[in-house]
Amino acid sequence: MRKLQVIASVQPSMLTTAPAVLLDQLGPARAATFLPYQTYKQYGIAMAGGSDAPAFEVNPYHGIWSVVTRRVRNADVVVSPEQRLTREEALRLYVQGGAYLTFEEDVKGSIEPGKLADFAVLSGDILTVEEDSIPDLTPVLTIVGGRIVYDAAAPQP
Repeated sequence: MRKLQVIASVQPSMLTTAPAVLLDQLGPARAATFLPYQTYKQYGIAMAGGSDAPAFEVNPYHGIWSVVTRRVRNADVVVSPEQRLTREEALRLYVQGGAYLTFEEDVKGSIEPGKLADFAVLSGDILTVEEDSIPDLTPVLTIVGGRIVYDAAAPQP
């Protein structure tokens, strides 16, 4: 993948949204190699996070939770914990990875002079909230191209 400059477009919520299907059909040995974030990182393979919606959970905060915990929802199972990423790495996977995947890293993916001011203010700090609260975060303000496009405090139509 690295030699061919293939970007791993990963859908983290697949691990936790459809656990019965994945764990039963893949079996323990193959499930252990499913979504190998640390392996990709070790080999210098670029990654971008997504949801594969509507088949799986569209909420990016659920995806980030999945990357950070690798915990199967509604089960007491953690799949390959050694493949987990930190919260910062998971956030980069979705934000910078997405921009890189679409060849827009020069205009998106980080807040810097000359780039679009696309960002969201969340209901809590994704880097410090309790781990299991990550999927419950919601945007309270969304800015795209430097303009407010959503404000939870404003009257909604």
